[in-house]
Amino acid sequence: MKDTSVLTVAQVAIALHWDAQTIRYLLDNKLVSWGMSFRKKGSKRKSYIIYKDKFQEETGIKIAESEVSE
Repeated sequence: MKDTSVLTVAQVAIALHWDAQTIRYLLDNKLVSWGMSFRKKGSKRKSYIIYKDKFQEETGIKIAESEVSE
């Protein structure tokens, strides 16, 4: 079962009508409180976590379960 309490960068980018790179920039630089980015030790890639409830509460944008990718 997919965790529906988090959103992807792509979902948030679509909801805000911004590009994914902008969302990653905001998360990387801690400019928003509804998500975070991190890099695992030894990895070159970053991971992103966006908290669905906090995103919806702060932006007022609701993302329906049907919009959550499987």
